Amino acid sequence: MASLKPLKAVAHNLAHQLGSTLNYWHDDYGIHHLANQAERLGLTEVIINVLDGSTTPPSFRQGIVGEIVDSLRSTLVQLSEKAGVPFDVVASSVLIYTFTGRTGDGLPTYNCVSRITTKTGRTFESHLTEWHNL
Repeated sequence: MASLKPLKAVAHNLAHQLGSTLNYWHDDYGIHHLANQAERLGLTEVIINVLDGSTTPPSFRQGIVGEIVDSLRSTLVQLSEKAGVPFDVVASSVLIYTFTGRTGDGLPTYNCVSRITTKTGRTFESHLTEWHNL
């Protein structure tokens, strides 16, 4: 069996890819859609289950945010395979976003925990903080 250590990098890359300015959906960046949806619903924390596409709270998964959430599983599969880890070892994958506000320019600030757990119970986690210090 291949080493599972690359799953730490996969967790890192999953969070960074969603927050990237290369991740554009319709008329805005993916992370901006998530932040805007959270703000509309009065949420500061959102949990995305990457494997089944569900969110906590369920009301977060509306419109374009649902499309973005649906895309995450295939992104995880691609990142796992690229890292040389068979996807079938993954038991769970969650992204936990805590939205902390906006910059003076209106850009979202947030913390994200990206956690992948294997079927054997090993957990790989990465943390991303985005403050948009421009």
